[in-house]
This record gives sequence, structure tokens and C-alpha cells, in this order.
Amino acid sequence: MKKYLLPFLAIFSFTILPQFNLQWTSSAIPYAKLSGWMYYEKQGDKWLERLYTIDSTRFDVMGTGYSTTPAFTYTFNAAEKTAGGQLYSLETDLNGNNVVDAYILAYNGVSTNYRQSFKIIDLSTGATLLEKNDANWYYMYPSLGDINNDGYLELVVVKYEYPLFANFYYEIYSTGVTGNKDLSVNYDFSLMQNYPNPFNPETKIEFTLKNNSPVRLDIFDISGAKVRTLVNGELQQGLQSVSWDGRNDAGNKVPTGVYMYTLTAGDNSQTKKMVILK
Repeated sequence: MKKYLLPFLAIFSFTILPQFNLQWTSSAIPYAKLSGWMYYEKQGDKWLERLYTIDSTRFDVMGTGYSTTPAFTYTFNAAEKTAGGQLYSLETDLNGNNVVDAYILAYNGVSTNYRQSFKIIDLSTGATLLEKNDANWYYMYPSLGDINNDGYLELVVVKYEYPLFANFYYEIYSTGVTGNKDLSVNYDFSLMQNYPNPFNPETKIEFTLKNNSPVRLDIFDISGAKVRTLVNGELQQGLQSVSWDGRNDAGNKVPTGVYMYTLTAGDNSQTKKMVILK
């Protein structure tokens, strides 16, 4: 009988693991501050990110690269502190200095019926580019878009008659800035600022869906803990309105403070800030 030596074929499976090398550890950041990375300055066609921190008293943008040393600081005034330090990027450079600009909300008057105003600032100098603050008007947050399809961005402002809120009006401002928003994301929805804000005992949250979509609307406290789920299911396209009575999922009233509401539709999410006063 012939014997055959069969070759032994060994098959090995190799998995290439990522190489994690620590590049940087930040200095201590106070727990009360919110922090993250934002698109801040433009080089050519590319936006570069910076670390930022924010609380109810000030907003800091750090130096280039890995840094916790502030390169720009904005200190909120009294009305802006009352609003809880609500500073939001406009995702666009409006004055041509290659730095993104932002708007800040302010609450004026007494807590029983605050009047909201806003201003747009340069995030490299703190200079005010536009301010809307009038005793007869409650101003919603500004937004940018090419409204009349002329290739230039317009600034859209909605104002309510104050204090009766009987009517509201649109104001459209030309900016002279061409094209679309530099950092815009093609969301399938538009999330609006809650109204009234601050509020007690109830507020309204409105959003617009471009298409029928599964939607989730959650409320979080400032620590990131979920407080309430207001919506979790399929909704029809168009304008949607949801009310929140300031209660958590257990039906208990939540304390005075700053809260975040996050809308998720499809693969996109947006978050805005609101304030409960007692």
C-alpha cells in the first residue's frame, strides 16, 4: 500500500488592531461647564476646530491645537446670565475675518414675563455685529438662509408684539455673504426655540419635518440625565407642536434650572437650551 504525505495547510486569521497612543490630556475642567469642539476659524476652504467651554457666566475658545488656555473670552452681561448663557454658532463668517460668528440670547425685565433679545457677535473680538433689543418686541433667535434664491444669505428674525404677543412679524436682513451656510448640515427637520422661554409652568416646542419620519424628543437636565421623553414614534411631515409641563417621566415637577431638549429624526439630532423658573 502506498502512503501519501498530505501537506498540512494552516490558515490563520489576523486582525489588525488600531494603535492607540495618548497624545494629550487636558487640564481640569470644572464640572459645571459644558465643553466640546467647534468649528472656529477658516483656512482656505477648510474649517479648523477649537476646544470651547461655556457656563452661565462666560464662554471661552481655547488656543489652536490641544489647549485649555483661552484665546477668546466672552463674559455674559446680567440679562445674558439670566438667560443661562445661551450662545450659539451661526456656522458662518459674516464679516469676512475667517472666524465663525455667533448669537447670544438675553432675558430682560421681570421673571413673570421676560422679554427676549439677541445680539450677533464676532467670536474673535467680541464686537457686536447686530443687536435686536426693543422694549416693545420679543425677538426669537436669528437664522440664516438664501431666502430669495439670489445667491446671498439673508438673516431671518421673528419678533412678537410685547407684552401681549397678539401678532408676530418677520424681518429679513441682507448680509452680502454669498452661497450657503459654510458649516450647514442638511437636516431632515428644523427645530425651533421653545416658547415661552424661560417658562412656568408650561412651554411649547415646535419643529418641522421634511418627510414622514420616526422621531424622538427628549428632555435632559444640565448633567445629561434624561428627564422626560415627549415623543417617541412615527410623525407626519410638516409642522409639529409639543407641550411640556415641566414634569419628569414619573410625573413629578422638576426643579428650577437649565434643561436641554434634543430632537432626533433619522440619523440627525439637534439640541437647544431652555430655562424653568419657579
